[in-house]
Amino acid sequence: MKLETHASWRDTTAVSLALVAAASLVAAGGFDLPEWVRHWLDRFNLVVAISFVLLWLLPSAKHSQAPVQRRVSLALIWGGLALLGLAFFMPYAVLRLLPEEAQPLIREPGFWLVRLFLFCCVLVELLKAGEWVLSRGLRAEILLAGSFVGIIAMGALLLLLPNAMADGRAPLSLIDAIFTSTSATCVTGLGVRDTGADFSTFGHMVLLGLIQVGGLGIITFVALVSSFSNKTLPVSQMVALRQMINAPALGDLRGRIAGIVAITFVVEALGVAALYVFVDAGGSGLQRLEWALFHSVSAFCNAGFAFQPDNLESLAGNMGANYTFIVLIIVGGLGFLVIPELLAVLRSGCRKLLRGRFTARGRLGVERVRFSLQTRLSLITTVALLFFGTGAFWILEGGQVLQGLGVGEAFTVSLFQSVSARTAGFNTVTVGDLQNATLLVIVLLMVIGGCPVSTAGGIKTVTFAILLLGLRALVTGNSRIEAFGRTIPSRVVVSALNVFLLYISAATAGLILVSWFEPQLAMRDVLFECFSALSTVGLGTGITAQLDTGSKLVLCLLMFVGRIGPIAMVLSVFQTAQAMDYEFPEEDIVVG
Repeated sequence: MKLETHASWRDTTAVSLALVAAASLVAAGGFDLPEWVRHWLDRFNLVVAISFVLLWLLPSAKHSQAPVQRRVSLALIWGGLALLGLAFFMPYAVLRLLPEEAQPLIREPGFWLVRLFLFCCVLVELLKAGEWVLSRGLRAEILLAGSFVGIIAMGALLLLLPNAMADGRAPLSLIDAIFTSTSATCVTGLGVRDTGADFSTFGHMVLLGLIQVGGLGIITFVALVSSFSNKTLPVSQMVALRQMINAPALGDLRGRIAGIVAITFVVEALGVAALYVFVDAGGSGLQRLEWALFHSVSAFCNAGFAFQPDNLESLAGNMGANYTFIVLIIVGGLGFLVIPELLAVLRSGCRKLLRGRFTARGRLGVERVRFSLQTRLSLITTVALLFFGTGAFWILEGGQVLQGLGVGEAFTVSLFQSVSARTAGFNTVTVGDLQNATLLVIVLLMVIGGCPVSTAGGIKTVTFAILLLGLRALVTGNSRIEAFGRTIPSRVVVSALNVFLLYISAATAGLILVSWFEPQLAMRDVLFECFSALSTVGLGTGITAQLDTGSKLVLCLLMFVGRIGPIAMVLSVFQTAQAMDYEFPEEDIVVG
């Protein structure tokens, strides 16, 4: 009883400190406070931070905390001390490498390091709260949808704070805050305000956080499961999640998730470096860094948010920036089932090269790696769509928006739109100026989207490939759906059909409702807007800001369904159901 009381006291104290820290951080970042209030608030934050450290350093009652939680707490403590030491004792030669405006902050660390520490503490307590929720045994798809609803609500409240908007800009209305938060969390990119001009740095950071969490939503969910609840979750949920990320066994979940998170941050960091070099966004070094960071995360997460009012049209002639965005979008859209296999091939080749193992013909002796059916279908469909989209855009717009461009620039613009149209939502040409035929091609690309377990939207490339394979089996009279010497299980085929039907049903309902609310708008604009929202793409013909409250709510629902629906559908299919020991007699019916 004493052990339980001790653990309960620690947990209650930690939750209370986290709530106080969260309120303090919101007050400091979201409100214009007098200087004397900020002075005492900074010192109050220091007291809260010290309280966290003391609480974590207190001897736990026979390790009442889980080992993972204990390691995270200690890592935070040592990380905070390292940052403070770095700030106080950083050599002058290293300090000079930083932007001038950042040097006073580093030389005089102040209390922004304390705020960062408290922010990490709040995240740790949120993960512990997630452990408790997951131990309740709810179905995976319900928890996934609920987590997104909570993130959207939290984001909307933060965007309503006074400091979320730039000086002189009107605050967001409640519906616009909900719409913007939904668009960012569902990595869509549709916006009713100018992202770069209307939002402050605090607002940009809120949007950036929503995009990052939304892009890694399924990964965050799986990480919670594997890191905190391996022993409490039902086996059916663990099996479903293992199959979702293609982990060889249940024990490999944590390692696979760590790899996914590492890939995410490494690719985004490389994108930040490239964009910082290729794009001169103006302003100070910190402002350029903020621009590069925001757009790198937005591109990798396929969100489509940009600081410029014309999105990326002003960068149409910047080849370095264009191909950086293209690579980030493609890698983010390939997903975390394909990338590990590609990295395995790369590692194999590098090892052979370093060891100098060549064949008798002088070729590199790399062992032939057999890709899984998942990776084969993903890569083939992705490459085919890239060729189709680029060629179709080049042909249809050759005498329109591409007129007067050189061959290289016209190819880059066509390739960029082909890549972006499938889910990212960036544009280097004015979408409203495109022909109807081109818009229909873009709608087709938006419907298909990216690969499963990625930051992309749409029905997914593998779903589209399975539907085509099913059509081929129907035409050839084959009772099984096969590809590359493998038979696709019937439950996977059913899942693909359900995802497609869910998509079509949601798109139809959205079209009817928005057309009813906005009878003055052209059907092509309404159709494009609805499919863009449902596929979480974010491209638009310029009508988003004109929509009324009803239409915005419909688009919010479409974005939510587009982000959550396919994942929840697949998770529900993978849930282990109780086997039936009977079946009904068959009876033929006529279709078609």
